[in-house]
Amino acid sequence: MNLIPKDGRGSYDNLLGDPATGPTVQVSGVGTAAFYVAKPGTAAFNFYRGDAFVAIVLITGGGSPIDQATVLVRTRRALVSVLQ
Repeated sequence: MNLIPKDGRGSYDNLLGDPATGPTVQVSGVGTAAFYVAKPGTAAFNFYRGDAFVAIVLITGGGSPIDQATVLVRTRRALVSVLQ
C-alpha cells in the first residue's frame, strides 16, 4: 500500500492516463474516484479522496485479487484509518 498525502487528484490522473498502466476499470463507492488494474494473481486498486491518493496492490495465491481488493478498500474502517 502507498499513500501520497498531497496532490491526490494529480497522482490519480497521471496514473490513469499512463498507457503503461494498462486497461483500467472504474469503481464507484470508493473515495472521490477509483479504478483498478487486474492481471492474473495481482490487482492494483487506486483511488483519491480529498488531497490523498492511495494505491493498494494485492498479490494472491488464489481467488480473485480484484474481489479481495474491493472488499479491502470498501471497508470503512480501513479507509478511514488510511486517510487520517
